[in-house]
Amino acid sequence: MIALDQHSCDRCILAKDGECPEQNSVHVINCWLPKDPFAWSPCHVKWWVYVMSRLYSLSVALPMFEMNGRGLCLLSLPGFMYREQTGKGYLLYYDLRYRLWKKFHKEEEH
Repeated sequence: MIALDQHSCDRCILAKDGECPEQNSVHVINCWLPKDPFAWSPCHVKWWVYVMSRLYSLSVALPMFEMNGRGLCLLSLPGFMYREQTGKGYLLYYDLRYRLWKKFHKEEEH
């Protein structure tokens, strides 16, 4: 599990057992990850894949995502489909594309 950092909020304080009470929520994904997927570390990438796989019942092998955010952003839809075993790799692909869209459109507003 990644450590809480400047991206976390009061809702995401870890419980005494080290587990976040909302570990599988979209809020936790949005709160713990840097807004820019290009800035994700390999740990961020694996954590995002893990939580997304829990949310959407995906079958992924985490070693297939041994990359940083820049590498993840370079993956095509077939790359995600290859890495997800049940044919739902598009969920990862489109979630990542949405995050990129939000990042770039947020920058345009400033």
